[in-house]
Amino acid sequence: GSAPAPGTDRGALSEEEYQALRKALQVGDDAPSARVEMLQFLDLFPPHIRPLLQPVFFQMARVQVGEPSACWADFVAGVSELRLRGCTWERLLDAWTSRDGGEEAAPAVEELHVELAASLCFWCAQPALSPGEGADASLAAFVAAITACCDKPEGDSPPPDAPPSVRSAALRRGFEMGLARAAPCLPLAVAPFLAGRLLGVAAPRDFVAPESRILDEASALLVRGMEPRLWETGAWTPLYRDWADGRSFNGLLKGALHYEGPALLLVRTEEREILGALSLVWSDGNGKYAGSAESFLFSLSPALNVFRSSSRTGNYVYLNARNKFAPRGIGFGGQVNFFRFWMDADFEECYVLDNDATFDKGELLPSKGMQTNFKIAHLEIWGVGGDDALAAQMAQRERDQGQRDLARKVDRAKLVENDFD
Repeated sequence: GSAPAPGTDRGALSEEEYQALRKALQVGDDAPSARVEMLQFLDLFPPHIRPLLQPVFFQMARVQVGEPSACWADFVAGVSELRLRGCTWERLLDAWTSRDGGEEAAPAVEELHVELAASLCFWCAQPALSPGEGADASLAAFVAAITACCDKPEGDSPPPDAPPSVRSAALRRGFEMGLARAAPCLPLAVAPFLAGRLLGVAAPRDFVAPESRILDEASALLVRGMEPRLWETGAWTPLYRDWADGRSFNGLLKGALHYEGPALLLVRTEEREILGALSLVWSDGNGKYAGSAESFLFSLSPALNVFRSSSRTGNYVYLNARNKFAPRGIGFGGQVNFFRFWMDADFEECYVLDNDATFDKGELLPSKGMQTNFKIAHLEIWGVGGDDALAAQMAQRERDQGQRDLARKVDRAKLVENDFD
């Protein structure tokens, strides 16, 4: 590459990335005073994403909305910062908030900003997707779920007589908190997508949606957005799917027991609601709780909600097949016989509660009083711990099998001894 021009600070960009950016945007003069044309920037992206990227251009270039071009040095600094820090909901929503110090946005406008930011995340996370019937329906469901988690803005509401600017800022802050709690990782799709087009950096590989009867592309993306580990994971491993493995508690145990990593349990109810849990422990506790504070519960439909652990010593996960003097089944939170989320070993008694001492308060299903019962339409467990978790599970299974074989030999030997007595 050519030697750095005096005064054009590369920031966090390598020389190679800087030159790729200059070439992509057709900036002739390698000087801080050069200009970047907005249309040249937008032309690098598919037509359906361009309107969503316009505010991002103004934000990165640090110019007022509507400016047709920007100072090259400012733009390089903006791209460098995005590359270094990535994207957050706060940053994304900032892009749509008027940058010229005008009136604060009305509530309906703040909600529109959330929809636009969510749409940008959706397309950036799935660059191979283009608009069409399937993708449009998927996007609509995705955006509806995201905006639903903003329905009850978090934090303290300002008094009714507060000026519009105060009310608007409080609403916006509430939206940010709700989004950061339910789907903190979704904005992480934006920076790598932009880097791929602007800097020639290899884009992250497309996430392949699991072959599921509960999740589609949109809901799988929502689940991945809940936590960094889920966001970064490769393909998910099906540990148990009732429609492929037969619906039985033994089938569930056979698939999930001893899995040494995070796995997702997913349920679609007969009412078409979707709820689930993430747990890092999949061993039989023999009537006792196990697990860690990294467990959480969530709902995807009718609304996106995530209930993180609010306790360090909580009753996280309960899995019991062997102890006949304790409830047999799988449960999360609550206490024995009063689980926050429970399915018994026959899958007949299935219910959720609205709160417990382990996880954040809120509805996993539309509430029908203290306890809400449900019937399972589909049940799946997906391993998201990669190859190591699967290898550890196989090794433990082999050890168990070895112990069973040994026990059989000992029994046989005793039987033979008894025959000769």
